[in-house]
Amino acid sequence: LFRSQRFSNSCGLLQPRLAELTARDSANVLWSLATLDARQESVFLETADSLCSSGKLAVCDPVSVSKAAWALTAVPSRDRRLELFSKLAVPVVLRAESFPLGALTMISYAFAKADFREGDAYESLSSALSRHMDEDLRPIDVCNIVWSFCTVGYRDDTLFRKICEMQLSRESVVSQFNPQDLTNTTWGFCKVGFMHKPAMDMLANVSAGQLHRFEAIHFSNLLYSFAMLRMPGPAGVLDKVAEAAADKIHRFDGGNLAIAVWALAMLGFNGHRLLGCALEKASRPDVCPTLGSRALSMMVLACFRTGRLQEMDHLLAATRATGLGVGASGYSAAVMAAEQGADKDREIQV
Repeated sequence: LFRSQRFSNSCGLLQPRLAELTARDSANVLWSLATLDARQESVFLETADSLCSSGKLAVCDPVSVSKAAWALTAVPSRDRRLELFSKLAVPVVLRAESFPLGALTMISYAFAKADFREGDAYESLSSALSRHMDEDLRPIDVCNIVWSFCTVGYRDDTLFRKICEMQLSRESVVSQFNPQDLTNTTWGFCKVGFMHKPAMDMLANVSAGQLHRFEAIHFSNLLYSFAMLRMPGPAGVLDKVAEAAADKIHRFDGGNLAIAVWALAMLGFNGHRLLGCALEKASRPDVCPTLGSRALSMMVLACFRTGRLQEMDHLLAATRATGLGVGASGYSAAVMAAEQGADKDREIQV
């Protein structure tokens, strides 16, 4: 419908009257244009300016603030986007305690999606969200809160502990998560270095029951999360995850291969089948050229940590054949591995 002449006419008629719109009207226009994927219309940013720069936000209701925030996440210019969000944050900082739960979770998600990192805004959101932990949070609410705060690097131990104790340690809650919910949550905690064993174990156990639904990114993110936090997970569960990943190795791209290999090395799964499958695939002529230096470096480091020197030889030979480098840390790991081996020619070649 937004491609019709009637839509264009409506936008044209609306533009000179933006000042007459209420805060709620302005938020609804932004939400509608964003829903229609019509953010490129000039009226979109003009409406955003009208809402954020004319005093309307002072009387803007919480739901309208959240709808406007969601709509403005896709403003392409980072500077322009952050300028708008700095103004949207004012009513959040001043009135977050009175916002309903749905508005708070949507605003949290929008702030993170827009890469808005102002600490006062997250402090206000955290304080307000803590008051709602007794409510029946939807799985999407729990995941969005964790993902949002962790994505911007805002670690709030008090809020996270409440979420873990009251939500993520309960099977009745976590069993409603899908693979993306599960792995986004573990990834978020590892990104900020927050550890809560009962919650992480619950997330791992529920993940083990959904491995048939996992894609490559879910396997790699789950293993990476536990490796980064140096947590072994429940007995046998991560081994089960790695076995299922090995069965789906054909679905892994270079980045997920590297993450999974590095994670297994850090977890001490030195002899696991997934390691061999992943390193063999990474050395193939059709796969190796797709790997960046960081991915290659992670793989060489994993070979060093697990003592897989022959696989390292094959990987380095593949990089030489394709003219790739493995990065400074990768070469350092290769040299250390070669020095510890019995083959003097390997050290010379490296």
